[in-house]
Amino acid sequence: MLALAIEPAEVEALAQRACVTIEESLGRLGGDSAAFWQAVSLLYRRGLPSSALEAESESLDTVA
Repeated sequence: MLALAIEPAEVEALAQRACVTIEESLGRLGGDSAAFWQAVSLLYRRGLPSSALEAESESLDTVA
């Protein structure tokens, strides 16, 4: 299998562009960016509940 090397600076640049895009979308929709990023932080630290993961897995199975 081919191993792809991605420079850390490239990953950081992609992450920064994604953050800008998300912030712009939240602004257009009138969303609360602080609440959004807090939710993302909690999901990152705690993970999704297993029931949510199972429900998503089941929905993907029915689509296929």
